[in-house]
Amino acid sequence: MKWIPKAYHLRGVSTLVSQCGAGLLLDPGMGKTSTTLAAFDVLRDHGYAKKMLVVAPIKPMYGTWRQEADKWDEFKHFKFSVLHGSGKQAALSVDADIYLINPEGLAWLLAQKDLPEWEVLCIDESTKFKNSNSKRFKLLKKKLPDFYYRWILTGTPSPNGLEDLFGQVYIMDLGVKLGKYITHFRNKYFQSSGFGGYTYTPIRGAMEEISELVAHMVLRLDAEDYLDMPEFNKIIRPVTLSMDVMEKYKDVEKEFILALDSGTIVAENAAVAGQKCRQIANGAVYDTEGNIHFVHDEKTKALEEIVEETNGHPLLVLYEFRHDLESIMHLLGKGAVCITGMTGAKFERVQADFNKGEIPFLVAHGGNVHGLNIQGNCNHMVWYGITWNLEHYIQSVWRLYRQGQQATMVMCYMLVATGTLDERVVQALEHKEADQDKLEKLLTEYRPSE
Repeated sequence: MKWIPKAYHLRGVSTLVSQCGAGLLLDPGMGKTSTTLAAFDVLRDHGYAKKMLVVAPIKPMYGTWRQEADKWDEFKHFKFSVLHGSGKQAALSVDADIYLINPEGLAWLLAQKDLPEWEVLCIDESTKFKNSNSKRFKLLKKKLPDFYYRWILTGTPSPNGLEDLFGQVYIMDLGVKLGKYITHFRNKYFQSSGFGGYTYTPIRGAMEEISELVAHMVLRLDAEDYLDMPEFNKIIRPVTLSMDVMEKYKDVEKEFILALDSGTIVAENAAVAGQKCRQIANGAVYDTEGNIHFVHDEKTKALEEIVEETNGHPLLVLYEFRHDLESIMHLLGKGAVCITGMTGAKFERVQADFNKGEIPFLVAHGGNVHGLNIQGNCNHMVWYGITWNLEHYIQSVWRLYRQGQQATMVMCYMLVATGTLDERVVQALEHKEADQDKLEKLLTEYRPSE
């Protein structure tokens, strides 16, 4: 099949090949992978590059890149080598065009001698490197000058605020626009607050100035402007907890102590107390030794009602805590498969069986859904435990809300325990999403005319 690029694909290729550091900030379904392959092919044809290293989460590493190349006649000539598993050492010595590795494998890779001469580096889901103090970023930072082209791909450039941009922009330009050090970046664009001064709030005008500095390097496109998208319906399903449970919840929220028949669980600080409050809202809580104490089953009952309401429709269920998973799997039984941590052939088989209707329920942690393609069969999802993390939320929603969705509407249920932190988490997600939308609009506005 011939790959016929659309106008936004051509804009993406131009963005990548016209400068040494560039990024595609595209929603899923808009062809980030195929556009990147096309840009790499252009560089090869003109003699500017021969080999590319792609750093990607493990599911896209196994289930997206090679499959996308095999789909199109223009890219079938690429030879891939996957640097993962027991055969990674042998895979490194293969004379390939494109080498694939997950972020966790970088420590091993960069410790090897006689590495291939990669002219192009592509970071797929670049928010994995948003923390410039992380080990993986520091490892990669030393190697960055060796690549002539450095590309980042993501649909969520700032899931938790403007600070997330620093590491990703550094990958592209080695610190030219936002500086070489995160401390200097914070001192210029943020004011510190919160406990110990470790919370950073952007000063007035920071978003606009940062957007203007980096807009020329990135292409931001919204799927809703270019693709035929389904309607998205977010449904807040209130869950009422008993007076007894709420008393225990308030004890943790206010006193940081929860007294259970099985013992006393102490929350040592506000952050731990917050986690325990969210655990209780979901139905259970861990003690200091990691044992689970179940408190209620109201969210399980709410999930059961949704299963009945959806009347046999395939369902994606997202959880937050391990005890959520236990409750979910106990309710759904043998018809449910948890894909958290699942990779390779097993993941491909489960995904295929779900898409064929042979598995009614998929269960996953919100941070473990990259590379999941189920929009052809499923249009219902339930957040049993709601995440603070905007990237996890958006990535999970995009598994269904994207081009190729067969239904006209995607139903997203959120189980919210009334009077608990669940309500604040939902509000926080909405605020983060609004901030990211503003940033993305500014990046588009400040991008030079083409």
